[in-house]
Amino acid sequence: MLARWELVNTFPENIRKPASVFTDRHWHVAQVLTRCGNPAYDLHHNNPTLLYMLASCWVFHPITQPMRATRSLLKKRQIVIQEWLCLPPKRAVTRILRKISLPSITIINLLYLRSAITSVPDLVKTLGHLPRINSGVLRIVCDPKLRPFAGHSLLTEIGMDRDNDRWSKAGFVLNEITYMAEDQNVPLHRQDSLAEMADLHEALTYRINQNSLKRILSNRQFQQPPIPGNKMIHPITSEKGLRQHAAQQKNCVGTYTRQILKGDLYIYAINQPQPATLSLLRRGETWELDELKAKFNRSVKKITAQAVDRWFAEHKCPRKPVHNSHQMELPWK
Repeated sequence: MLARWELVNTFPENIRKPASVFTDRHWHVAQVLTRCGNPAYDLHHNNPTLLYMLASCWVFHPITQPMRATRSLLKKRQIVIQEWLCLPPKRAVTRILRKISLPSITIINLLYLRSAITSVPDLVKTLGHLPRINSGVLRIVCDPKLRPFAGHSLLTEIGMDRDNDRWSKAGFVLNEITYMAEDQNVPLHRQDSLAEMADLHEALTYRINQNSLKRILSNRQFQQPPIPGNKMIHPITSEKGLRQHAAQQKNCVGTYTRQILKGDLYIYAINQPQPATLSLLRRGETWELDELKAKFNRSVKKITAQAVDRWFAEHKCPRKPVHNSHQMELPWK
């Protein structure tokens, strides 16, 4: 991250300012601004999301000469650019793209947005009624499992909440609620506010942890962990251990038994530098770092994340930095 911003700081000011409003792809944006001039600056001003997509256009429309295509497209209307990027050529979609907050403009968010509004056209109307769109909103509306449980007032509140700009805090909570409700056979209804959703999450967590302490568990044993533990990081190898850890950490990992038994997920307990919970997610034949959370699902200290990164790298797994968010985890794909 530091090296990235050191690179950005070397750009001329007229390039650095518009490029640095995005969270990533600064070099790609700078290239378009430098080579395409005023048309690129105009699009950046009117619709920064479209400019960002054009700067990495080969992601959305595979092509061998992306800069030539970008120069040509910058002369055309935004609705034409959308169609070339495989977005619906509708003015309503143009307005949606303009509403996305700058910290929420990422490749992953835009790919899922494109997939969702292409497969479920009614989402254009849903998103069109929101005053502001961010990562929290996109995480929920693009997931068919979460979408039915988010009312318009909740999506509006999330969209205006800047804590949901860079990563989907609300989407993470709602995703946990669906897992817990399924585990406890509790019917879910639509949520209309962040406060209502937080209360439901707390109630379900309490119910699960109370039940786990009262019932006699079958204590099924899990398969061997994909990565061995060490003095600080311990794999949880049984159902009983999982529920005990969930009760201690006040989280809902006790509901993940089925995913662990299927071989899709593995949970580790961390005791140093601080008590925390780590999950590894299976992607095909490889395992990735998924979630790292302290007690009550709070963010961990930087030293804890660094310790987990080093442990993961030592075992030569395909390495992705550990996140305190659920931004990259979109399980329905």
